[in-house]
Amino acid sequence: MGAHTEELRRKYPAVDSLLEQYGEDTLWDYLKQVRHKELPSILPAEDLLDEVKAYLTPLFGVKAATEAAAVIERQRCISTASHHHMAFDWRIVQGALLYEQWLQIHGEKGGIVPIFAVANVNLKSAIYPRGVLLYDCNPMLSPLRIPVFPFRLRRCCVAGLKGISPEMVDSAQDQLAKARYAGTIRPELFDTVSELFETVLRSDAVQAYNHFWQQTAVINELLSQRYHSDRKSRHLWMDLETITAGLLQRDLMREEGIPYQILFHRKLRARILEKLDGVSGCWTGQTGGTHFFWGLDEAGILFPMRLMEQDSQTQLTGRDSLGAEHSIPFTAAQVTDRLRVRSLLPSLFLIFLELYFLRNYTVMGGHFQPAYLNSMKRGLVEAAEELGLFEPERAVLRQKESHTILGMAYLLRDRGAERYLVSTAELWAAPVSGAELTQRLQIRMTDAYEQSPL
Repeated sequence: MGAHTEELRRKYPAVDSLLEQYGEDTLWDYLKQVRHKELPSILPAEDLLDEVKAYLTPLFGVKAATEAAAVIERQRCISTASHHHMAFDWRIVQGALLYEQWLQIHGEKGGIVPIFAVANVNLKSAIYPRGVLLYDCNPMLSPLRIPVFPFRLRRCCVAGLKGISPEMVDSAQDQLAKARYAGTIRPELFDTVSELFETVLRSDAVQAYNHFWQQTAVINELLSQRYHSDRKSRHLWMDLETITAGLLQRDLMREEGIPYQILFHRKLRARILEKLDGVSGCWTGQTGGTHFFWGLDEAGILFPMRLMEQDSQTQLTGRDSLGAEHSIPFTAAQVTDRLRVRSLLPSLFLIFLELYFLRNYTVMGGHFQPAYLNSMKRGLVEAAEELGLFEPERAVLRQKESHTILGMAYLLRDRGAERYLVSTAELWAAPVSGAELTQRLQIRMTDAYEQSPL
């Protein structure tokens, strides 16, 4: 095992656990082995399917939405590894292809690939939601970044951004031309990305939507249609915040249900706040993360919300990026109203509570996800156990499993003496064949991490 892999194992407990179990297996064999663990669904699993169809139908039509829901219902393993923006980062693209291959191995032949992704990241993220990443460039030490959104919007999160305008595409094309003239990219790749800008970003299908979270779904579906040389796939992206908001609006009508009880049963809520303090995706006292929901202000910037007791009432409070104070009564009616208008967004904890912990699905995520899901699971079980609540449900929660599907570098190509990672632009320039993909997946898991620049 190489020094880089050893460092990744020290840095990421989930990678260490994964390689302990599967390190000598090929990626292909790993995909064959991992699958959904069937458990009782604490809340109706079909609710998620309804939300998927409601999300995808306006974007892609009834047929595609129905097919996506059917894939989820059959397989029960859902991809939650991505961030919801244009798919150009190699981790996101190779992870999506890995999930597509997993679906193929387990019997799905229709080409529909549903992808769930978080939209609470801002444009400063290292995965670069701000624009396009090119890996087949000179030098190949790091990807070339072509910004689409202007720098002044860097604090905005994907969930609150206005859409890409034709003027933004013009600016990106100018930046691409500068890279071409500087010799940073080859003429062939310049032509490919220019075509991509014209046929995807500037297309009527994308420009029909005013919000980036909607445009992202259309952009990534169009991009994915040219990933393969010998088959057509359609990656249908959905942001987890919108899906979860729909589930919460259903579940907060059930006062006996676990989501309602966690949020509005004072003793249970206090235990949850204590047990999940410091867990990634949750909160750290009154200073880090957010209490169950993020606020989203008029500038498209997220701000944390805190639960406070005021005049014997629980209030959800926060200050937005413009300095305005927000305080709302913490009730089911107030929360659902604000979820509906997108001034509140569910936190990562509520996302996985709704999709994963309480429903009969398994999630396939990145190299952080298994660790924080295990911490969330432990806190949920301990909080309920201390109050003598939800005994049958605790037994289900203890058995929940998740899998990792992001971070393994398996699709690289050579140019002269150098190698580069393959992502969307590179696939548009030279789509992958089924034979190449199968051959690449014969790499050992340990070796895939050794060549992964995580």
